[in-house]
Amino acid sequence: GSPLDRFAALFGLLGPPGAVAELWDLAAAVAASTQRGAGKQHVPAVRDPQTPHQGSVATVLNHKAQELEMRKNIKARGIGAAKREDVLREAAAAHLLAGNFESYCELCIELGAWADALMAAPAVGVAYWQGLMARRAERLIEEGAAEEEL
Repeated sequence: GSPLDRFAALFGLLGPPGAVAELWDLAAAVAASTQRGAGKQHVPAVRDPQTPHQGSVATVLNHKAQELEMRKNIKARGIGAAKREDVLREAAAAHLLAGNFESYCELCIELGAWADALMAAPAVGVAYWQGLMARRAERLIEEGAAEEEL
């Protein structure tokens, strides 16, 4: 393997146990981006790192958001189990940080946070924002909202 791989293996044998894999992932990302040039970014494998390389932040956040969305349909049991609403909020926040504005908006709607969804909708596009406004108006009509609220 490469000199970096040899150093990582040696450090794994002689260094403290655990939590060093992230250090070597970051070192590999920096080494690869240096070899490829400044314009190309190496994105290391996603292992839910505590400190992701700048080239993999969006990938890590997308992965986290998708995991959380999958958890929303699992019934929570036991002490300390996350509530569905909490999982949805966390997934929405991860989508927002990753720049997935449409997913953020849809999760906000699922949470009943229409104002948050409508504020972020223009980042997706004018057509999406207009569609969301129409959906909100339809929902208010279904709920029997007063004409002033529309």
